Amino acid sequence: MNGVFLRLWLKEVRDQLIGQPITDATIDGRLVQISLRGRSLFLSLYPDIPAAYLDGSITGWKSLRNWADELRGFDLAGIDQSRCEPVFTLALERSDIRRTTTASLTVYLHRPAPNIILSPVSPPAC
Repeated sequence: MNGVFLRLWLKEVRDQLIGQPITDATIDGRLVQISLRGRSLFLSLYPDIPAAYLDGSITGWKSLRNWADELRGFDLAGIDQSRCEPVFTLALERSDIRRTTTASLTVYLHRPAPNIILSPVSPPAC
């Protein structure tokens, strides 16, 4: 995915994503679905078509193993793209009565090797 196109797309969907709770993470082949309230963020990790798009949710996909449990309950708190690279980071935040926990999900949409990386959940502040 072209970094300039990604920047324009993120500008267009930013308000639709920020504040949305993550309800699930599923996968079909190399297509990852991050389920939100009423729609999903899809991430294509196919080398020939690395892309991100927002659409209605699809049911019946396989759970994204440990990531689904880790991501559930986080809200999308922010989106950042460094320069015009085909890379963006979703800032994640989860609050309960005692603390706020943060993490980030970085999406690399470079043609040869698209990938997603979930940073470790931050330890709660004392």
